[in-house]
Amino acid sequence: MKLFTKHPHNMGETYSEHFLFALSAGIHLLIGGSACIIHAVFPFLFETTGSYFAKKMISSTTKRQQNQQNMR
Repeated sequence: MKLFTKHPHNMGETYSEHFLFALSAGIHLLIGGSACIIHAVFPFLFETTGSYFAKKMISSTTKRQQNQQNMR
């Protein structure tokens, strides 16, 4: 069980909290990446979607890091 909880604990999270964050990040990356691939072929589609998801990921990981630093 420690295999599943060591890293989340080091991040100041429970397994469930870490799972939800990582799952959400992965889904956002898949959506944003898919939009970028489609945009590469059809430049008139998803003109800002890739950058929107990139900014969203940066914002959420920055907030997460700040929360972790405040807890220490």
